[in-house]
This record gives sequence, structure tokens and C-alpha cells, in this order.
Amino acid sequence: MKQFLFFASVTLLFSCTNAEKGAVNEQSTALAADTLAVQPVDTSLVQSADALVVAPEDTLPKDELHDSDYGIVRHRLAIRNGLPTWFLKIHPPDGKIYLYRDEAEKELIQSVALSSDLDYNNEHYSQGPETYLGAEDYNFDHYKDLKVLRVTGTGGYWYDIHLYDRVQRKFVLHNQLSELASPTADSVNKTVSYHNVGGMGGSDYISGICRWENNQLATVRREEQTLGEEGPEVIIRTVYVRDGNQQLKLASKVRITREDKESELQCLLEGEWAEFDKYPNLLFTESADQVRKQDGRNGKCE
Repeated sequence: MKQFLFFASVTLLFSCTNAEKGAVNEQSTALAADTLAVQPVDTSLVQSADALVVAPEDTLPKDELHDSDYGIVRHRLAIRNGLPTWFLKIHPPDGKIYLYRDEAEKELIQSVALSSDLDYNNEHYSQGPETYLGAEDYNFDHYKDLKVLRVTGTGGYWYDIHLYDRVQRKFVLHNQLSELASPTADSVNKTVSYHNVGGMGGSDYISGICRWENNQLATVRREEQTLGEEGPEVIIRTVYVRDGNQQLKLASKVRITREDKESELQCLLEGEWAEFDKYPNLLFTESADQVRKQDGRNGKCE
């Protein structure tokens, strides 16, 4: 009987102990769950859905996509009907224009210099390459030549002019032509003209007409206009033409003054009227009917 009571007591004590342990374990599990629920999340380890989206290939960073940031632009140049178009890459950071025969820019033919005096980012030149380069047939071989604006000012425009060489199939800088102010080509008379304004609102200037001889320009007519010593409304215009000895010779010298509000007096000082009358360029009137001519070769201009 005593053995039975001892065994029963041990069994009851063991059951109570297990029950207490089970309760403790349940409490520990609940506490752990609560702890996990309030644990702060490290957001640096979390990627958003947007971050996982792969950008399309055409929006990935590429050097050519940033050309506009540096003022790099493309341009096409046609020098003659029936010939392939030239593809130009205008690269201000390099100070050059790269010329290609293919749009993919794999076949570089040559490069020419951009001006170091122009700001290609300013409001005017940033409008497009047409503001500082062009094509014109200056030597009348039926191929357009490349002109790149070098400098501009009150006197006019100066270009680096590259003549197209059909043998080399390249553009070659022509130094003499590039020194002319505001050059224009006359395809009818096969001449190149220039006009350099000296100042005084255009009253002072030097202009000329040139012809090609052995790949060089020869001046056949030169006109100079300056202020006279008497005042701002007295103008002296002198014209020189090339003679039989291939030398420029004075052909006409005229003193031009205002007579009244709407008329002017032209007084011949030297030479003849013929060359002067080719380009009368009225100063103080708009009508030839308001011009009075006088021969002052005898020393009198009234």
C-alpha cells in the first residue's frame, strides 16, 4: 500500500511539472512572435519594383546620345547632282568638322578646322550649321566648294574656303580666296567679288572683282571709297581697272557731295566717267534724276 501511494505521488508531480513547462513554452513562443512583429525593417535591403525594371536598349547611356550636350551636330552636303552626299560631323570640342562618305561615319575622308573665334553655343550659331557654313561654286568647275565662317565684324564676313579637288576627291583650303571679305561668286561672268567695309557707317570701303588665272585670283577691278577732307558729306570714290600690262590703273576718281535734301553732285577729278558709271551707287539720293554731274578735272568742283 505504501508503495502504491509513493508511485502515485511521483506520477502526479511529473504531470504538474510537464504542464508548467508547456505553459512556459507557449508563453515564450507568443513573446517571440510579438518581438518579430515589431522588429524594424532595414529598407536599404529592399528593392522597389521600378528598380528591377530593365531600361530599353535605346535609353541606355551611350556616347552618341550626349553629342548635343557638347554642341556636336550632323549636317549633309551635296556638291553636285548625281554625286554621293557628304556627311559632316561638326565637333566644336575638337575644333573640327569631320567629313564622311557614309552616314554611319565609318569612312572618314578628311577633317577641316572650325573657327577658334566663334562661340558655337551662342543663340545665333546654335540655330544650326547653316549659320556658319555653306556650299558655293567659287571656281566655276560645277562642283560646290565648302565655306566655313572664320570671323565676322563690321567689315564683313571671312570664310575658310575649301575648293573641291576632283582628283583627290577632297576639299583643299584656298588661302587667297579665304582672305577676301564677304566673297560672292558670279557664275554668269565667272568672277568673284569682295566687299570690305572700313567704317563710318559703310561710307569707307574697299571692293573688288577678281577672275581666275592658273588657280589664282587676279583683281580686274578695285573700288575704294573714303571720306573727303572737307567733312562727312564729302565722299571720294576711286576706281582702278587692270590694263594691258596686267596692272591696276586709275580709271576714275569722283568727288560726291550733297547738294540739298534730295540731290547730289558728282564731280570728276581724274580719269573718265565710264568705269564710275558702271556702279553709280548713289549716296545722297535714290533717283538718278536728282544727280548733277560736273567735270572737275580743271580743278573746280562747284
